[in-house]
Amino acid sequence: MPLLPIAMLLPFIVGGVAGITIAFVGTTFPILISLIDTTGNNALLLPYLMLALASGFAGVLVSPLHLCFLLSNQYFRTTLIPVYKIMLVPLLSLVIGAVVYFEMLCYWKG
Repeated sequence: MPLLPIAMLLPFIVGGVAGITIAFVGTTFPILISLIDTTGNNALLLPYLMLALASGFAGVLVSPLHLCFLLSNQYFRTTLIPVYKIMLVPLLSLVIGAVVYFEMLCYWKG
């Protein structure tokens, strides 16, 4: 399996399950660093970690366990589904922008 989907999916899933940034950084970054080192892409370590951070943060933002998300929904007396519809475009923009930036960094670093 290519490294790019792993660097995106693993932090996204852990961020979605945990709902807090430190959880996906602490659990997935050591795995990703060792995978990047094993594949010989040491020059691309920072671009991969940047992409993993953006993907994991998107996972945290959509997590129903994220405390800010829950408290905001409770305060404004709304449910999750209408808020997810509002969040769709900004989150897609975040992830697409991170992928584009990742590709630019990979191109420049060779």
